[in-house]
Amino acid sequence: MVDREIIDYRLSKLRDYANRLNATREMSLQEFLEQTDQQLIAERCLQVCIETVIDIGNHIIAAKGLGKPKDYRSVLEILGSRDVLPQDFAQGLLPLLGLRNRLVHQYDTIDRKLLFENLKQNLDHFRRFAELIVSYLERESGQRR
Repeated sequence: MVDREIIDYRLSKLRDYANRLNATREMSLQEFLEQTDQQLIAERCLQVCIETVIDIGNHIIAAKGLGKPKDYRSVLEILGSRDVLPQDFAQGLLPLLGLRNRLVHQYDTIDRKLLFENLKQNLDHFRRFAELIVSYLERESGQRR
C-alpha cells in the first residue's frame, strides 16, 4: 500500500527545491555563468529533484507490486508502462537521469551552459510530475472505494 504521508512529504520537498530553482531560471545565461554560488545551488537542487522523482517512483512501484526496477531508467519505464505516468511523459524524463549521473559522478566537469539549458527546459517537468503523481494517487484511492 502506498504510504501517502511519505509521498506527500517527498512531493513537498520536490516542489520546494523546484521553487528554489526559479531564481536561477529567471537569470540570463551570462548572469548564471558569473555566479558560482547560484551554479552550485542549481546543481544541488536539480540533483535532489531528480533523486526525489526516482524515490517516489520506487516507493509506488514497491507498494503496488509493479515490478522490480533494475536501475533508475527502469523506474521511469515501469511508471510509464503501468499508467502511473503517461508513457510519453515518463520517456521525456529519461534524459534527466543522464543529467543526474553527470551531477553526481562528473561534478568537477559540469558544463555550466548545459546545466543552465537543462534547468530552463526541465524545471516544469518536476511540477508536472508532482501533479501527475497526485492525480494517480487520487485515481487509485477512488478505485478502492
